[in-house]
Parts: sequence; C-alpha cells; structure tokens
Amino acid sequence: MNTPIHWTLNTENARIAVPCFVEEVAPLFEAAGRFRIWDVSNEGIQECREIASDKEDEMARIRMMRELGVTLVLANGIKKSVRHMLRAEGIRVIHGVNGTAVDVLFGWLAGRLEGAAEDESELPLSSPV
Repeated sequence: MNTPIHWTLNTENARIAVPCFVEEVAPLFEAAGRFRIWDVSNEGIQECREIASDKEDEMARIRMMRELGVTLVLANGIKKSVRHMLRAEGIRVIHGVNGTAVDVLFGWLAGRLEGAAEDESELPLSSPV
C-alpha cells in the first residue's frame, strides 16, 4: 500500500515547471529544449504535460512561463537576472537542484528539496533527491 504524500504547498494550487534534458533537470534553464509542467493541488497531481521550447531569448522563455500560468520553477542552473525577472512576474524560483525531474518534483512536494538561497551563486548546490 502506498503512503500518501503530504504536500508543502503554500497555496491550494500550483503550476510547477521543470526544465528538462532527457529525464534530468536541465543544467541550464535558458538552454532547456523542453519543460515538464505539473498542475498540483492539495488533492495531488492533477495533470502533467511536456512543452517543447526552441526559444533562445530569455525574455521569450519568461513570457512563455507567464502565459502558461506557471507559479513555481524548479531549476538547476539559471541566471540571476532571469530569476529576478521570473520573480517580478510572480513566479517563485528554486534553483540549484538536480536529479530526475520527477524526483525533484516529489522532493519539493515532500519538503525535502534544498536549493540555493534567494541571492546565492548561480552554481548547482544540491545533491540528487
């Protein structure tokens, strides 16, 4: 029997984006060719989809996150300027995480994910979850 996961969400609903390279969190948000998007509520994961992105312009990627309604980005490497612009759009950013996209998502949901502090370096800091 599976044990239910207790969510750590600060809101009732979240749309979470993870930049991907194959199954792993992509090394750099700005270069990721695709994103996994999860819709999560207090009742669990409602939907998961993959979005391909050939956008090389940072502003286009930020606009894409906003248009998709993303509320949280879980990333490995991401430029400080991009983090600030995402936050200005109301999108929370946790960076410096690595592992598979699914492990990172469930690590965050279970409250076990550690990323870099808000204004720390742009280098990945955490070990796989």
